[in-house]
Amino acid sequence: MAGAVKGLGEVNLWVKDLDGMTRFYEELIGLRPIFKNQRHVFLKVAEGYGGHPQSAVMLLKQLITVSVFESIIRHRVCLVT
Repeated sequence: MAGAVKGLGEVNLWVKDLDGMTRFYEELIGLRPIFKNQRHVFLKVAEGYGGHPQSAVMLLKQLITVSVFESIIRHRVCLVT
């Protein structure tokens, strides 16, 4: 089938406790951070396609303007076709 989904690109999750959620996904789920700063963390879920790993991305909710993002986007999923 043309355009069928090959895999997950990334899933974005807005979190209130970035450090706590990072520890949860690292220690209990076993995901490895591939990029980290004070506002977001990219965790590798699996190998991806075209050099882009399948990722879970956590974004610190307190640093996002509620009027811009919260009313429009809660979470985001990107699929690879």
